Amino acid sequence: NVEDIQICVNKRLFEKALSNVILNAVQYSPAGEKVIIKLEKKCLQVINTGVHIENMEDIFQPFFRVEKSRNKSTGGTGLGLYIVKMILDLHHIYYKIENISEGVMFKMVLDKKSP
Repeated sequence: NVEDIQICVNKRLFEKALSNVILNAVQYSPAGEKVIIKLEKKCLQVINTGVHIENMEDIFQPFFRVEKSRNKSTGGTGLGLYIVKMILDLHHIYYKIENISEGVMFKMVLDKKSP
């Protein structure tokens, strides 16, 4: 049985958060690797394989970039995940990012209790 998930969010902001998470997974996955998006029960997972992140504790800080050597032509401003954090915090949506055996997993819990 598939459970309906209903949350109350600002549509434009929530779409921005989701697109930032998915775009990061696509952009920073090595060639030939996968981006997997799962929705199980109330948990949305975006997994990109073949990569791990050092300094995970800094990942949601403004202007933080995993690859310090990135320039404007090859990478972003370092604001994408900071924006995700701000939007999800605003909506009281639980999220986390972690290294797993396959790569990196971003997870958010979509709960009806979110305002």
